[in-house]
Amino acid sequence: MSAEERPFDWRVPAIWAVLLTFSVFAHAYVEVANQARGGQPTGFGRVLIIEVCSHLVVAALLPAIYWMHRRWPIGSRPRNLLIHVLGIVPFSIAHTVGMAALRFVWFSGIAGEAYAFPLSIDRLTYEFAKDIFSYGLLSAGTVALIWVGESTVKL
Repeated sequence: MSAEERPFDWRVPAIWAVLLTFSVFAHAYVEVANQARGGQPTGFGRVLIIEVCSHLVVAALLPAIYWMHRRWPIGSRPRNLLIHVLGIVPFSIAHTVGMAALRFVWFSGIAGEAYAFPLSIDRLTYEFAKDIFSYGLLSAGTVALIWVGESTVKL
């Protein structure tokens, strides 16, 4: 059966949904603990919304990462690795702008709270550094799921 004839495999989005859900709660817990340790306790709900906004944008970007790994597999040519390294920039821009927009919509538009996302060099550098790590993890997960999908024999 060719790739065009195969039915959609719901295992991949289900695995990503589970992983991203665990990630949301883990990141929220760590942020609440960090805020409390720093003497600025923050409610879990507020931090959870902040993490959900970030993870929703990551989930929206996953198909693009998956496509990039199908189009330019990292191990096949050195040029492909460069393409992925350069791909971190648009990934980071889309992630940062998207999560800031979602947070603004939630806090200012829905919850009626003030929300600001400072566009300072420090903040953008911080977000970019996190996105380098995130792109690497998402890429590793994508490559693993592609490999598992291709090695699974369907009857």
